[in-house]
Amino acid sequence: MQTIKKIFALILSVCLAVGMLAVMAFAQEAQTNVTIRYYGPTTFKIGDMISDEDNVVYFENLDPEQYYIVPEIFSENGEFLDDYSLFFGGFGDGPFVAIDETGCAKVNVLMGGLGTFYKPGTFSYQYAYVYTPDWDQFNYDNCEFTPVGTPIVFTIEEPVIQTNLPESVKVNDSITLTTELTNVNLENKDVAYYLDEDNYWFDDAVPEIKGLIGDESHRGEEAAYQPSVEILEGADIVAQSNQDYSNTLKSSETLTFTGTGTVKLKVKYTQFVTAVSQSQLKNIYDDNGEWLGNEFLGYDTYSPEKIITIEVTDSEASTENSQNVEIPNTDSEWGNTAAIYAIIVIMPVFGIAVIRRKKNFVK
Repeated sequence: MQTIKKIFALILSVCLAVGMLAVMAFAQEAQTNVTIRYYGPTTFKIGDMISDEDNVVYFENLDPEQYYIVPEIFSENGEFLDDYSLFFGGFGDGPFVAIDETGCAKVNVLMGGLGTFYKPGTFSYQYAYVYTPDWDQFNYDNCEFTPVGTPIVFTIEEPVIQTNLPESVKVNDSITLTTELTNVNLENKDVAYYLDEDNYWFDDAVPEIKGLIGDESHRGEEAAYQPSVEILEGADIVAQSNQDYSNTLKSSETLTFTGTGTVKLKVKYTQFVTAVSQSQLKNIYDDNGEWLGNEFLGYDTYSPEKIITIEVTDSEASTENSQNVEIPNTDSEWGNTAAIYAIIVIMPVFGIAVIRRKKNFVK
C-alpha cells in the first residue's frame, strides 16, 4: 500500500512540475509575442511637426499582471536615440504607461518632443519597452529594454525650387525671373524679422546657442530662408535689376540678356539659424556624472539650391532662319490646275442636283 502511495505521489509531483513548466513557457511566449501597432504619418515636409495626437503606438500582448511599462525609442543599432539632425528639439525620458486588462498599452507622447523638421532625410525608430511596478522604483540605468517589431522608417521630403526661366532666350530680351521654394509646410513671410538680432535669445554661457523669439505670427522653432540669385557663368552677357529678396519663400528680379552665349544661375534659399537642435550640442559631465552644461559643435542648417542654364542666341540669326521656312503658294501652277479640276468635277454634279430638284416640283 505504501508503495502505491509513493507511486501516486511521484506521478503527482511530475504532473505539477510539467504544469509549472508549461505556465512558465506560456508566460515567456506571451512576453516574446508583444507587438506594436503604429497610427500616424511616416512622410513629412520641412516645417511639419509630429504631434502627440497624430502619432499613437499600441503595445499589445503585454502581461496585464505587470501593471506598467516604460516605452522607449532606440536607433537601429540598439542605442538610445541620439540623432537629432533632422529636427529642432529632442526627447525626454519615456512615459509611465498603464497596461489594461487586455494586455494593451497606448503610447502617444514619445515623439512629441521632436519639434519642427528643418531638413530632408530619413530616420527610423525601434520601439522597445520594459516592465516596472511603479515609477518610484524605476531606474533607467538598471533596466534592460526589449525591442518590439521592426523599426519604423520616417521620411522628410526634399523641397523643390521652381522658376519660370525658359531654356533659351534672344539677345536684348528682358525677363522677369520668379523663384519659389515649394513642397514645404511653411508660410511665406518677410525676411526682416529673421534679420533682426533683437528677435533672438542667446545663451549666457554659450552665446552661439540661440533661438528665435516667437510672436503671434512666428514660431520659436521654425525654418525660414533668405532667397538669392547668383550668376555663375555669363556675367558679361546678362544684367540683374529690380531684385526683390524680401520674402522667405519667393523672389523676383529682371534679367536682361546683352550678348550670345551660355548663362548659368544659382538660385539658393539660405536657411536662417532660428534654433539649435540637440545634434549641434554635446553634453558635458563632471567626474561624478553630474551634468555641467552644453558644448556647441557648430550650426547645421540646410539651404536648398538649384542651377539654371540658359542659352542666349542672336536675334538676327533667328529671324533669318524663320525666313527660310517655305510657305505654300496658292497661286502656283498646281493651285490653278486644282481649281480648274474642281470646277470640271463639281459643275456636272451640281447640274444633276438642279435637274432633280426641278423634277420634284412637276405636277
